Amino acid sequence: MRRMPQGLPNRLHDLIRLPALGLLMVGMVVFPPLAGAAEDAELARVFDSFFSLELDSTRSAAVENIKIERDGLVIELKSGRLWFAQPLLGRVTGAHFVGDGVVSMRANGLAGVNMLKATLSGKNSGVSFPGKLPGEMVLQPASGEKEFDLFQSRFTEVFFRFTDGLDEQLAGLMADGGADAGAAQSSFKKRNREAFYAEGARMERDFILEEFTGLDRFPFFLAEFRIGPGWLTYFLAHSSGQEVWIGTHPSQGAGVNQRIFTWTAFDLAENYDNAGRWDADLFLDQKPLLDISKIEMTIDIPTTVMFSIDARVTFMPLVEELSVVPFALINNFGYGWWEKGGRPVTLKSVQDAEGRELPFIHKRNTVLVR
Repeated sequence: MRRMPQGLPNRLHDLIRLPALGLLMVGMVVFPPLAGAAEDAELARVFDSFFSLELDSTRSAAVENIKIERDGLVIELKSGRLWFAQPLLGRVTGAHFVGDGVVSMRANGLAGVNMLKATLSGKNSGVSFPGKLPGEMVLQPASGEKEFDLFQSRFTEVFFRFTDGLDEQLAGLMADGGADAGAAQSSFKKRNREAFYAEGARMERDFILEEFTGLDRFPFFLAEFRIGPGWLTYFLAHSSGQEVWIGTHPSQGAGVNQRIFTWTAFDLAENYDNAGRWDADLFLDQKPLLDISKIEMTIDIPTTVMFSIDARVTFMPLVEELSVVPFALINNFGYGWWEKGGRPVTLKSVQDAEGRELPFIHKRNTVLVR
């Protein structure tokens, strides 16, 4: 069975995962903003801190000829300086490089390769980069072919976010010494904020899952490269059915969803056969954590400007580790950003099967319940 590329992981309408509660009851109101249950202060603090991190000027290193490899990606930090981010819950999850480097990318699988070929040959109408493809990009055709499925490019900056062990790989550089972050600090904060507004990349959710539940199967790696006038993103998320996404999300200003431009998207190499055909278990590839057996909803429409929903979800858990429950729930109908008040969805209460209130946060179109 073949699957179409999914692009940047986006689960706004799919109930993703719930813990071993057996029955979860959810109450929500749509439209006028109403006061909901008390926010889980600890989860809210970690969520907010994830996107407000700054570089740690005491943890930086002059680097030369450092190589970083991921699925379909090779990064070479030729020369420059690398700063690490301030720890979050005791872990380093970010870094920023300024200097000279080269990145090489290629896709896995027939669909991923064909989409990248279309992008690099100008046939993918959904692609955007400021102006034409930068002159820094060198396109390389596959052996014996005329179309391109691999490219290399020089870059001058890289913004990193990760939980996949890059901090351990580069741990020896953290004690090299301090240096004023200067422009790197400003660039890191801006890219971190842009990642915050790019809909779909659920890094903070996967980080919270790992830190609060011990569920370590969903590490991620994000690298954004400053190439010419713009930025190109490589994102690997093990929580996604289609783990790798390459593309751009040009800035449209704070408070709006970013428009996503997909260059290509594909699974890990291990999920394809030698001919490039997808060859994996379709069910397991979606990373299921529970089996939902029943969803019951009661909808009340008292006026023409609002309605309320009570939902009961019955399920069989497929894992035992979860103590924080994430599932997708939009914050606003339409295209308004989740921080805005237009047409809001207000989650009023989450209860277990016995009717006990459960602490939660509802941010960035995601609900996290404890």
